[in-house]
Amino acid sequence: MQYYLIIGYQLLEKYKEFPTVRIHSNGQLVDEFKCDNEQTTEISVREIVKADQSGFCYKVCRDVDRNVKYLIPKKHRIVELDSSMWSDNGELVIEVLNNNSNYNNGFISKRSIVSFGTIFLIRKDLLNDKAIMHRIMKKAYRLEWRRLRNYDDRITNIHQTPWPGFNPYHYQSPGDDGKMSYIDSLYKKDETPFVRGGNFKIEMKIRKKHKIHLLCKPNLPTYSSNKGYFRLDQFFIAWYQHYTKKYFDCVLEESFDRNSGKKIFNFELKEKSKE
Repeated sequence: MQYYLIIGYQLLEKYKEFPTVRIHSNGQLVDEFKCDNEQTTEISVREIVKADQSGFCYKVCRDVDRNVKYLIPKKHRIVELDSSMWSDNGELVIEVLNNNSNYNNGFISKRSIVSFGTIFLIRKDLLNDKAIMHRIMKKAYRLEWRRLRNYDDRITNIHQTPWPGFNPYHYQSPGDDGKMSYIDSLYKKDETPFVRGGNFKIEMKIRKKHKIHLLCKPNLPTYSSNKGYFRLDQFFIAWYQHYTKKYFDCVLEESFDRNSGKKIFNFELKEKSKE
């Protein structure tokens, strides 16, 4: 089975030459490139919510229409990997070399800082199949909405397996203007080290779950053992539209059925032109 390893890379600060990035899969070097991108680009996803949260004795309606915006590195490295020889427990290592600074007697005035805005591992046939991708997004979005509305915490939670990988916006909520803080996100200490100076390595486990291989943090083994559907966030939906150049709105309708006393959810991806 063919997989895409997709890495968004950016040099936040530069000193002398561009650093080198090496990628190792299960102990073998699979790619090497220069971190020669210093620019970001903006992506977004439009979310339309029409929620009738009324009950038997009250009526509450809430409408939301907003564009959630993210900044990502302007360049992505896409490496094609063959999983035919992979076991259920593998490893991915991203190594940064020649990430120099002018360190002298404990002082640094110039340095290079490398940032990885996205690290995705996704099956090639899935990424290229629009119908399947839309179906996955719909299911993941519905489950996440039910969790946020506290209808069933067993469905999914913030510790569920992230798919198809990691980004610096994981588990954050946008501000009132729909924008996310890029730099603050990058420097979150409890998340994967997306940004660092000096030579460093990012080590991730590759686990097989739901009949596909997933990226997992080595210090959080429960990511690979949790039951239930994996977690897919709005960032990936925005990134997917940017990658495919196929744009759509995320429209969710919630209503209350007085006969059954249950909430009814309907979620659709409504296609639109880029404009």
